[in-house]
Amino acid sequence: MLPFAAAVGLATWSALGVGPALAAGYLATCAAGAGLILWAFCARCPCAGKGCGHVVPGMAARALFRPRTPGRYTATELAATAVGVVLILVAPTAWLWRSLPLLGIFLALVIVTLVVIRAMVCRGCGNRNCPGHPAR
Repeated sequence: MLPFAAAVGLATWSALGVGPALAAGYLATCAAGAGLILWAFCARCPCAGKGCGHVVPGMAARALFRPRTPGRYTATELAATAVGVVLILVAPTAWLWRSLPLLGIFLALVIVTLVVIRAMVCRGCGNRNCPGHPAR
């Protein structure tokens, strides 16, 4: 979670260099993207709020959304999750490309986040419906 927060922080700090409105807009976009992910993916997960390996997203999903029956994710839920990820992680490349060192650090943080999730969180996850679950 720390590398992910660092990536969002770096993107926000970089956006501030372009203008405060861009930074505020990016943070609002992150909130919308996180909301999509929590609603579409986390609220259906059987681990949300109790045994979630991601911890904070699971608790947030339980607090913000009515839990849905665990089961296979629909195409709409997977698409909404993908849109949420794109909003948070792809949108900043629009201004980060202006500074290749910052873009490199951002991409490295995103990669570290994905590796940590895959290596640590996925292994202990009980959500067998997740497309990334090791048993699939």
